Amino acid sequence: MTHTSPLHQLTTHHLKSLQSALQENRLTPPFTKEALEQYVPIADKTLITQEMNMCYTLEGGSQLLIYILGVLIEEKRRQQRLEDRLELVWTGPEEWGSTARDTAVIVRELFERAQKSVLISTYSLDKASNMKTIFGDLATRMEKEGALQVKLFLNIKRDLRKKQTRRS
Repeated sequence: MTHTSPLHQLTTHHLKSLQSALQENRLTPPFTKEALEQYVPIADKTLITQEMNMCYTLEGGSQLLIYILGVLIEEKRRQQRLEDRLELVWTGPEEWGSTARDTAVIVRELFERAQKSVLISTYSLDKASNMKTIFGDLATRMEKEGALQVKLFLNIKRDLRKKQTRRS
């Protein structure tokens, strides 16, 4: 039987607050919603209180709870490092008053920093001259970084009417 702890829902900040409060004896069992008020969001207090009291009753008491919080903090740090490695660039028609940066500039910067992989998905490509510049930069980067993997998912627009007219 698996148990999903409500502690997983807490931010790293809240977990650290709980951990340090336990270590410094500012928070002691039995845990109450009122005692947790300054450490966790209001909505989470009931479940967090129950979870902490349950963990405390296991052999190990506060030290086990401090350890469990430490494990959760480290897991959240690792997850954040993974999320920090991903970047998404979304482009589309400019809205009036938009302060968006030029897509070509952003893409060039991303290509320059890429170390392991680049994934490009697009529905339409800009002018051929721009594409030569942008993808030329990527090709140069691929030559420098032999292990850099690049995957492209493109819609190549063709005017099928011209092809049919030539056959007629």
